[in-house]
Amino acid sequence: MKRTAWVAAAAVLAGCVGPVYEGRYAYDDGWTIGHVVEVGTASSIQGRSSKDCRPGAIAQGLGSRLFARVAYHRERAYRSIVAVVRAGEQLAVGDPVYVNYQQC
Repeated sequence: MKRTAWVAAAAVLAGCVGPVYEGRYAYDDGWTIGHVVEVGTASSIQGRSSKDCRPGAIAQGLGSRLFARVAYHRERAYRSIVAVVRAGEQLAVGDPVYVNYQQC
């Protein structure tokens, strides 16, 4: 997967419009490749982010789950999002991941 992520990232940086990652994550639908910069509980994530999904996740009863802050490049700007980590998924700082900046 890491090689696929890097190839897709190179295509985005080269100016390709609207790639679809792994046949299901469309750039035009908000998906992009990012890198994990923090992993922790809802209260332990400290860095600023462009979008924070913690309030909605806590309201849905997911406050005890792990969260990750993911940095990504979109439309000529660097941004980040704090989102809930899927159950059972293990993430570490520096891991490449797909992230949808339009949805939590």
